[in-house]
Amino acid sequence: MNAELAKRLCPCLILMFSSIFSHATHIRAAELAYRSISDQFYIYEFTLTGYADTGSPVRFGDGIIDFGDGQSANLGDEANSYHYELLGENNETERYLIKIIHTYVASGQYTVSYHEPNRNDEIVNINKGNSVQTTFHLEASLVIDPFIGPNSSPVLNSFAIDRGFSGKIFSHNPWAWDTEGDSLVYRLLTPLQDQGQEVPNFELPDDPDFYIPPFNYNSGNEDGSGPAVFEIDPLTGDLWWDAPGNLFQNSQGEYSEYNVAFLVEEWRKVEGTWRRIGHITRDMQIIITGQEISRPDFQIPGETLLFESETVQETITFKDPGGDPIKVEFFGEVFELTSNPMTINTVPEDFVSGPLALTFEWTPLPEHARDRPYFVHLKITDDPADPEVRPAVTYKTWILSFSELPDVITSLPGEQEETEFLLYPNPTTDWLAWRLERNDREIRNLTIYNSLGQQTFSAELTSYGVREIDISRFPSGWYLVELATDTKLYRKPFIKK
Repeated sequence: MNAELAKRLCPCLILMFSSIFSHATHIRAAELAYRSISDQFYIYEFTLTGYADTGSPVRFGDGIIDFGDGQSANLGDEANSYHYELLGENNETERYLIKIIHTYVASGQYTVSYHEPNRNDEIVNINKGNSVQTTFHLEASLVIDPFIGPNSSPVLNSFAIDRGFSGKIFSHNPWAWDTEGDSLVYRLLTPLQDQGQEVPNFELPDDPDFYIPPFNYNSGNEDGSGPAVFEIDPLTGDLWWDAPGNLFQNSQGEYSEYNVAFLVEEWRKVEGTWRRIGHITRDMQIIITGQEISRPDFQIPGETLLFESETVQETITFKDPGGDPIKVEFFGEVFELTSNPMTINTVPEDFVSGPLALTFEWTPLPEHARDRPYFVHLKITDDPADPEVRPAVTYKTWILSFSELPDVITSLPGEQEETEFLLYPNPTTDWLAWRLERNDREIRNLTIYNSLGQQTFSAELTSYGVREIDISRFPSGWYLVELATDTKLYRKPFIKK
C-alpha cells in the first residue's frame, strides 16, 4: 500500500497501519508563521508549513495548535485550508501548507505553538538517533500592541529541508521576507519536544561524535585547517556548517539526517528604542551524504556603504570547480523596490555552462535611505553529469548599508535591556509590582494605559527599587505600564483578570 492511499483511509485503518509500521513516524521539519488580516480586530491567519516522510502512512497536520490565549484547535479537523505537494527526485518528502484563522479578544503577548507526534526516525543528533518517539513541538511569539500597530511575521521562502556533503561546506538561508520592513535577527536554539522541553540528548551537527576516524574532527573544516564550525549569522540568516562529518548511520541508505532549529526575531524601532515584537521558529532537517562532489561557489563583495544617488556596480562570478553546469538564483527587497530597484544583466533561468559573470547595479534614491541594511541573498546550484550524484548548493548574502555599523540588534544585549524592568505578577488580580534591576536609575513617573491607549492611572515616584499599587478596581483586560526615569522610558504589558 502506498503512502498517498494510506493517508486517505479512515482513521481506524490509519491507526492499524501505524501499529504495523512501528517506524511510521514522519515529521522532518516545520515552521509556523502568522499574518494580521484586519486593522480593526485582532484576527490572524496562521500558516503551518510542514515536511513529512512519504515512507510513513501517517499524514502531517493532525496535531494541536495552541493560540496562547487559552484556546486551541485540532489542525487536522479545523484548518481553513489544507494542501500538500511531493518534493524530491524520488518523492521522498511531502510539503504541507495548512492555514487556520483565529481571533484574539485582547492585546497582549502570546506564545503560539504546534504539537504533534512524532519526528522521523534515525535523526542522529537527537537522542543518539532514537528520535522515533520524540514529539515535534514548534513555537512562535505574537505581540498584539496598539502602540506598534498590526504586525505579521516574516515569511521564509526557502525549503526547510536541505542537503549537504561530507567534508564540504554546507550553507542555507531561509530567505526571510518581512512585509512591514522590520529588522530581523537570527539565532540558534535547541529543537523542542514540548513547551519548555528540549528534545533529549541534542547535539549540534559539529559535535565530535559525528566525525569518525580516520576522519579528523580537529581538521574537519573544508580546507582542513581547523575544527568544524556550525553557526548562524545573526544579521543575514546565513547558516554555515564548515564542514559536515563522515557519520552515515541510516537504515534506509548511506546518509545521515540532522535537525537544527533557529529563531527569526522581529525588531521594530518605536519612539527611538528597539523593541522585539515577535519571533518565529524554523525546525529544519539537513541530510548529509558522502558523495564526492565539487562545490559551486562565488565571492561576494564586503559590506558596501551606500550613498544617495551614487551608483553601486559589482560583478560577481559564479562557477563550479568540476565544470558542471550551474544555476544562479537571487532574492531580496532591493530587487522589489517600486522605484529604481537593483538590476542584473540577463540571468539564465536554467542551468548553463560556467563561469557566469553577473553585474549588479543600483543607484539608491533619497527615499531608500534608512537605518536597516539591505540584503542581496544569492544561491548557486550545480547540475552533476552523474545522475546518481546530488546537486550541490552554496548560499551567501551581500550586505549594503547607509551606515558603517547597521543600526539593528545583532546580539542579546537587546534582551538584557528588556529584563532590567520586571513586572509581576502577570497576569494579576489585585496588585501589581515593578522593579528596575539597576537601582541607580531613579523612577520619576508611572503611567498605565488601557488597550485603547487611554491613560487610566498616573503617579509621580521619587524612590528606588520595588514599588506596587492596588489595581483590584481596574476592569479586566490588557494594560501597558510605562515607567519614566531621567534618561529612559520602560514599557511592559500586563493582564488584569
